[in-house]
Amino acid sequence: MGAREWAPLPAGRAHLRATRRGATILPENPYMERVANIGGKALRRRQLIGLAGVAVTAGLVWAQSALGLPRGVRLLAFGPLLVAAYGLMQSRERTCVRLAARGQRDMGRGLEEIEDAAELYRVRRQAAVVHASALIGAAAGTAVLYVI
Repeated sequence: MGAREWAPLPAGRAHLRATRRGATILPENPYMERVANIGGKALRRRQLIGLAGVAVTAGLVWAQSALGLPRGVRLLAFGPLLVAAYGLMQSRERTCVRLAARGQRDMGRGLEEIEDAAELYRVRRQAAVVHASALIGAAAGTAVLYVI
């Protein structure tokens, strides 16, 4: 399976901290185990969406260079790169940002609610990392394509 382990959540080992909006689950261990909220067909769908974004980006860059369009046209690659980054990051992390925001999972048996508060906290935290990584990756990729 590689360096990343996808183990089920251990029972307990989390405590609550009161905030203005309610209780927040804070794990005692800052190095949390990863929790997947997508699998099966949902995981494959995100991989295909990511690869489609890469293909559209490559086509856009090829068209710009083949047609002799101005370099600024390459800035349009941000959209497809963002789609590619979201798809590939979600499949790599096995975390769907939209489902995490809704508190759901899709492990191939249809949508299910995430009942465990610690698991929901971890999934949402992973989703925030996916979201930030996709935005940063798409912006960096667009900058590289513009410079080349």
